[in-house]
Amino acid sequence: MTADRRQAGFSLVELVIVIVIGGILAAMIASFIGRPMESAVALNRRAELVDAADTALRRIGRDVKRGLPNSVRVAADGSRLEFVNVWESRAYRGEPGGVYTDAESVLDFGAGGDSQFNLLGRPLPALTAAQLSRIRLVVYNTNPDEFYRHAAVPPAAPAPWVISPSTASVVSIAPVPPGDEYRVTLAAPAIFPYSSPQRRMFLVDGPVSFVCDLANRTLLRFEGYAYAAAQPDLAALRAAATGQVLARDVRQCAFHYLPGTSSRAALLGVDLTLANEAGEQVRLLRQVQLENSP
Repeated sequence: MTADRRQAGFSLVELVIVIVIGGILAAMIASFIGRPMESAVALNRRAELVDAADTALRRIGRDVKRGLPNSVRVAADGSRLEFVNVWESRAYRGEPGGVYTDAESVLDFGAGGDSQFNLLGRPLPALTAAQLSRIRLVVYNTNPDEFYRHAAVPPAAPAPWVISPSTASVVSIAPVPPGDEYRVTLAAPAIFPYSSPQRRMFLVDGPVSFVCDLANRTLLRFEGYAYAAAQPDLAALRAAATGQVLARDVRQCAFHYLPGTSSRAALLGVDLTLANEAGEQVRLLRQVQLENSP
């Protein structure tokens, strides 16, 4: 026995109608959500630009705040910033006291200089021999030109220098019983011309430079190079050290420095503009107050 059975399903016309209606609905939905999605993507691109610029400016601000007072110098065109990194700073013993009554405990500012004296304060971090060889001592630095000249050109004969000469390298920094002071021993006497009113000594480990390389659209950081009387340019820095890239796609970059006075701190300004492949740009300006009391 046979029965006439109709096959259930869609006809071709119905399928075409469903596809057309589905396309219309998809186009309507896309028109509603497309623009917000494009805005979200654009916002994310701009946020990445802001984050990259802000990270670079924070690094500059953090590093330069650790710099030696009155060691900042900026190139005439504003493309280069240089300062000296401070490893640690401590008070030196200026006169006998307590259990420290021997002559080696006190820093002598006499004509002959001194090669042994004590530092006061919290414990000093341990140093390797390589790190120790880079340390030089600074007392009462007030003039960048004088400082860099003294740092770069060792005296032909013993002379008063605001920074210990390279010939008076640090041999050791060791605790002195009962342990709350540290004895610094130098390879040769250092003659410091001025005593610090606060009896402050800075242990520095070399200059640091930030450079705007607009030709390659990068912001670079250099360290580990030698002191120079004149501020080194980009070619000299590249010949002496490998630069670390802090930011890419740099369109504008400049440093501005206002030296401090007895009544106000020094002021460093950094102007940085970054761009992305979409042609969007972000410009950030930051000012950093710097201690200028040595």
